[in-house]
Amino acid sequence: MNYKYMWLFITISTVLHVLTAQAQLPRSLHPNITVEKFMNTQVRGVRLAYDETTQTLFYNAYTGDLFRIEQPDSGQPYDVLIGSAIDHGINYMQGMAFANGVMVLAGNFKQSGQRGYGLVVKGTRQPNGSWHWERLMQTEPYPSSVTQYDHAFSAVCISPNKDSVYISSGSRTDHGEVEDTGGLYPNTREVPLTATIFKLPLNPPSTIYLPNNLAALNQSGYVFCRGVRNEFDLALDSQGRLFGVENSGDRDDPEEMNWLRAGHHYGFPWEMGGNQTPQQFPGYDPNQDKLLPASMPAEQRQKFYNDPAFPARPANLVVTQPIRNIGPDATYLRDPNSGQVLKANLLTTFTGHRSPLGLVFDTDNSLADFTGDAFVLSYSGSGGIRGGYLFAEESGEDLLHIKLQYDPATTNYTAQTTKVVDGFMSPTDAERIGNTFYVIEEGRQAIWKLTFKPRPTVLADISLSMKSSALIATINQPITVTLTVRNDGPTEAQQIQVENRLPQHMAYVGGGLVNNNNVLTGTIASLNPYQVIDIVYQIVPQQSGTFQNEAQLLACNTPDPDSQPGSGTADGQDDASRLIFRTGDNGSAFFVSPNPNQQPLPPVASNQPQPDPTKADLSLQLIANKLSLSLNDIVSFTILVTNSGGQAVSFATIEHILPTGMTFESGMNWSVNAQVLTSQLGAISAGAKAFTTFQARVTGSGRLINQAQIITASRADTDSTPGNGYDNGEDDTARLDIRTR
Repeated sequence: MNYKYMWLFITISTVLHVLTAQAQLPRSLHPNITVEKFMNTQVRGVRLAYDETTQTLFYNAYTGDLFRIEQPDSGQPYDVLIGSAIDHGINYMQGMAFANGVMVLAGNFKQSGQRGYGLVVKGTRQPNGSWHWERLMQTEPYPSSVTQYDHAFSAVCISPNKDSVYISSGSRTDHGEVEDTGGLYPNTREVPLTATIFKLPLNPPSTIYLPNNLAALNQSGYVFCRGVRNEFDLALDSQGRLFGVENSGDRDDPEEMNWLRAGHHYGFPWEMGGNQTPQQFPGYDPNQDKLLPASMPAEQRQKFYNDPAFPARPANLVVTQPIRNIGPDATYLRDPNSGQVLKANLLTTFTGHRSPLGLVFDTDNSLADFTGDAFVLSYSGSGGIRGGYLFAEESGEDLLHIKLQYDPATTNYTAQTTKVVDGFMSPTDAERIGNTFYVIEEGRQAIWKLTFKPRPTVLADISLSMKSSALIATINQPITVTLTVRNDGPTEAQQIQVENRLPQHMAYVGGGLVNNNNVLTGTIASLNPYQVIDIVYQIVPQQSGTFQNEAQLLACNTPDPDSQPGSGTADGQDDASRLIFRTGDNGSAFFVSPNPNQQPLPPVASNQPQPDPTKADLSLQLIANKLSLSLNDIVSFTILVTNSGGQAVSFATIEHILPTGMTFESGMNWSVNAQVLTSQLGAISAGAKAFTTFQARVTGSGRLINQAQIITASRADTDSTPGNGYDNGEDDTARLDIRTR
């Protein structure tokens, strides 16, 4: 399809949609959600974004037009044009978000529909109400496929600490086939800039330039993950984890929701929706492919062909699978053997051709019936652009409620998915403000307001602590454990469930809990404000060692403002407690309570600046296997070098000064000149570590101070100078104090 006619195609499809669904209006399917018309829009909108600093809602169009929504105290809301592609340079815009009052836009500048470049632009409001625009990122020009699945740069998501931004770049092909743009780009499929999510600093010293070169991109430090076909929407949950939703191709493959993690690969073009792309296999016959819809237009069908040159799947590729949907909704699939449509018990993740977007999380736990959960829109329906492919059993164009449950066996989530609103007409995005959702539609050029019942503002505050009658125990002799459950109010807490999973070689003797295979549970029917209840029971160690016994509140019918029941015992919340005791014989074994349902913890937030993509950043640690020695003892040293910068080094040379009273004993690749030892490490990639070891003998007494530093490296360092001494406090040097007995 020629790009310049794409909007004509979309316009015709939308008119047909309106003619076939004039009576369709959004309706709530849940008693605690109400739906009402908010306003009409001047154009078919793509994104909604809310600026918390001014409490203002905005939307944009594909063409790059930006609108501010005014909500007067009396009268109807209306939109005001505040900018266009002439101002910010993006003439194919799909992404918009706010970070501390700064508008972040993502999209492409397309040149004659055949070639263009990706752009991320920041907008800052000026005192006179105008906007100042500056380019945060620009890519090298790369070829458009001039098709409706040339997805370009789309989703924008601000990082939890608002210092960086995730940007999704979609694929330029449907499923990895050749898209040569009428012969302009022979044998071109995906290119390095496509099917990738980037993470960029929000305030770089200058415009970031992303080349269309795989090796250079991998070295840049800006690639977050790969293998995403069209992650059209990105969102963070309450713990700062990044999720995305994407549509699969024209084939009847399921469509995905993904937990997006740094360095992972999500399968495209070799996998979509958990299915293998058949065109990668020799002898593929599209006429035998049961997942090619009968209604597929000929222009799309010709994209499926026997393709011996399809890129081979890398032998070491590990694909992170989509989240598994256990229903009850959006779980229809087409059987690849029979071609029949079936209701599945498990799907990765949604019925094909739904085109999921508008991903939203209840990040502040403000919704009564959906606390902390996710929601996603479906763009396609019975009359939409892709509606000819949508299964008859699935109407689409709805809002799904998604309750995620972490599964430690797969280190991923399952999703319980329920339709809560339907009747939209090609919705494209949703924005949550407290307990209100705003949904923008292309099909009707309208915005709808969904009001959810708010979570109660008066909550209970439940906490758990644990103590024992002794911290030093005797094997086969009981000790008494007391679990204390408190309610710091101000509301009565109801149906509080307590759980203590005993460590190995620890047995339950008796008391106030129920034992089921060493999982101890109990229920407190109610706990008044500021009331305290103790649960007392006895346990007995059956083997020598140290025991780490952990308990948690498994459930509570009353919301808690600062903890989540059943989330595990390792997240530091006050509804979990830990008790460590040991047997008196000082046994070395260590036993810990099982914690199978721990919600995944967010990565530790770094307080370090973003790596300079043009430099390395080497730091050195000096480690010894023991610090107190006797004369003639052998000590083993490890020198660890970490590269926290944005560029690799091809080598780094280490110097270690042995003190008087120590002599070099052995070690690989070390040069020895009296007390000065040198060794050279090979290549250290950005974000990687390298180490070397040697052994030394103690020949004297007193304090033995060892010193090490990096004396040369193949690339400049951001914060230290190699070889400039041991006493300057730089991170490429270290010292270690050893004492002799």
